[in-house]
Amino acid sequence: MNLVQKFSYKNHPLVTRIQWERHHLFTQEVGPRMVASAIVAAVLGLLFVDRVSRGELLLWFGGTLFVALNSWYLLRRSGQVAAPQSSSRNLDYVNRWHWKNLYLALIWGILWGAVPFIFLQGASDIQVLSVLMLVVVMCSIPSVTMGCYPDIYITFLTPVFFSFTFRILAIDFGGEWLPVVIAPLTWCLLVVFSLMVHRTYMESIVLRLEYHDAQDKAIRADDAKTRFLAAASHDLRQPLQAASLYLSAVDQHEMNDKNRDLLQRMRSSIDSTNSLLSQLLDVSTLDAQAIQPDIQVANLSLVLKGVQNAFAPLARQKNLRLTVATPDIYALFDPVLLAQVIRNLVGNSIKYTEKGSVSIEIDVRSDWVYVNIRDTGRGIAQQYHGRIFDDFYQLENPGRQSAKGVGLGLAIVKRLCHLQNIPLTLESAEGKGTCISLRLPLSAAPPQAEVTPLAADVEKSLAGVCVLLVDDDQGVLDAMSGIMVSWDMDVWTASGMQELNDTLASMPACPDVIITDDRLGGGERSSDVLARLQQACQDVAVVVVTGNTAPEDVRRLKEQGYPVLHKPVSAEELQTVLQGVR
Repeated sequence: MNLVQKFSYKNHPLVTRIQWERHHLFTQEVGPRMVASAIVAAVLGLLFVDRVSRGELLLWFGGTLFVALNSWYLLRRSGQVAAPQSSSRNLDYVNRWHWKNLYLALIWGILWGAVPFIFLQGASDIQVLSVLMLVVVMCSIPSVTMGCYPDIYITFLTPVFFSFTFRILAIDFGGEWLPVVIAPLTWCLLVVFSLMVHRTYMESIVLRLEYHDAQDKAIRADDAKTRFLAAASHDLRQPLQAASLYLSAVDQHEMNDKNRDLLQRMRSSIDSTNSLLSQLLDVSTLDAQAIQPDIQVANLSLVLKGVQNAFAPLARQKNLRLTVATPDIYALFDPVLLAQVIRNLVGNSIKYTEKGSVSIEIDVRSDWVYVNIRDTGRGIAQQYHGRIFDDFYQLENPGRQSAKGVGLGLAIVKRLCHLQNIPLTLESAEGKGTCISLRLPLSAAPPQAEVTPLAADVEKSLAGVCVLLVDDDQGVLDAMSGIMVSWDMDVWTASGMQELNDTLASMPACPDVIITDDRLGGGERSSDVLARLQQACQDVAVVVVTGNTAPEDVRRLKEQGYPVLHKPVSAEELQTVLQGVR
């Protein structure tokens, strides 16, 4: 087996793409090279116009024209190949193009091989060697040709150097052997060099294609994971929505302590599941780029005090010391997103620290302020530092116990920090605790006016408000209508577009609010519901309540501009939203 066959990669899984990559690299270089060769051939003929006969000049220029026109015609035809014929699944075109280029290489080789017989008859030794050097330089230039298709390159070289060798053998160099062997030796070296370049080119092509193939597989796997999570999340949220609202309805009735305790346990289980689904929603929302950070000059102490108040009871419950530095320092960040980042980090530290302390420290250096979340927990071994921010990775939960979460907290932290351009660093060693640092741009001056929390609006009564519910899940319709009837609302329901038309026709007036699911049966969407509603009514408040968390759908719902709630929605959250849109 020769070197050309050895490095042809005919049994490689990506053989089709490899062959096409070779072809594209070759075609990018072959056109300009042939134009340059034609120009040099014409110049060479002009240099010898006074030294050769008119017949020899006609033969040379006629041959150059013939070869150039052949090259132009075949190259032009190759550029007119229809898209299906030149697809990566059809190698017949590549093989035919290969044979055409062997033909072009041969006629160019014959043309340049005619140089010693046309121009060098009666020439001096210096002239012969000078022209030979010019030919060597011309033959050494096409690196892509010799790298992609060495057989084409060798087909061109052979007649050229054979003719020069034949011409040099007729010269008497007075017993010197070097001028005699220079042509065949040059041929041998160029052939070996072309095979070596070919091996390097092929290995480079294969590595590049394998890298892109691995990237494509990783992207497809990630997309499949996202679609699966969105579908699973949607299907889980439907029954959880009904269960959550049923519990809220039961909670309004009097019951004994035993039943009350049982009810609280049920609510705790549902809340735990809801928390896990909310983390999946956060990931989908961030991946869909549906969140735009509101970077502003803000007081860091306000965020840290809120985190301290939220986690102080949990720290006391575990007998941990929670210390939070709250100096009045202003920096550039999104207060809501940064609060979520720090809450996730502090919650994680408390979860994995059995004794000692959890602290938030502030370190001001030059134009930056560092927020360090430090704990005295178990620490993280060096080999795991690169993985703990990956989706679903849990160092302390190999059994996937649901009580310990699903491993998305730090993945969300990483996404939120990236969204705000906040560098995130980890320092940890096994048995020595962990410190995660956030770097924020320090602000030289406080904002113009301090934002103070507004007093809560007085709750608006929902009694008498007419609401139209659209959802294809009967359990959700029953639970949601039941809780709204308990608020003395006038409730109408529809499970799809056909029933929506019938309901609108039977209603005495347009509803005040419509609450619709996003994904209905038969491929119908919330946009179809809203389009139908706009035909029948004006000035109707709209709320979308959905279990659909696919990134593209999260982005689409965000762009609609209506309030969007993701199932399961608690009765309190639903009531707050309804009061807000009224």
